[in-house]
Amino acid sequence: MLAPLVEPATRTFGPTNPDVIELRIELADVLFPGGDYRRAAVEFATLAADLAERGRPDNDLVLRFRLMEANCHAAAGETTLALEQLGRLLEDEKRFGVDEDRVLELRRQIGLLELGAGHLVQASNALTDLLPDLERRYGLRHPGVIKVREILDGLDGDR
Repeated sequence: MLAPLVEPATRTFGPTNPDVIELRIELADVLFPGGDYRRAAVEFATLAADLAERGRPDNDLVLRFRLMEANCHAAAGETTLALEQLGRLLEDEKRFGVDEDRVLELRRQIGLLELGAGHLVQASNALTDLLPDLERRYGLRHPGVIKVREILDGLDGDR
């Protein structure tokens, strides 16, 4: 229902009109859970590009849309592209001083995506580098810390 509204609204009011942006966000947010990952990736990418042109490129929405685009590619099985995008996003989030929790979560996602892709060495390296930072931030008994430690133990057992 949203898709037929987006194009005419964009032509009439422009791609960065606040109401059009909201409509485009709703469309992208519906496409992703609906499993239309490739179309959702395009929507998130154009939203990120349009908002970056309009304002500062470190805008939280721009970073969110870039993350969602990468997640779309990962869900569509385009792991190499997703990892490239997540790597660039991680560098930008660090550069823009984004909240440490978000950076740690992004690093965890990269490690898990590497693992899911069968890149065991890269996954092990990413998660090994992440573990002490998680322990420092959340403590040794945090569920996320325990999960990363279990994954690393499993990787060590596979060697």
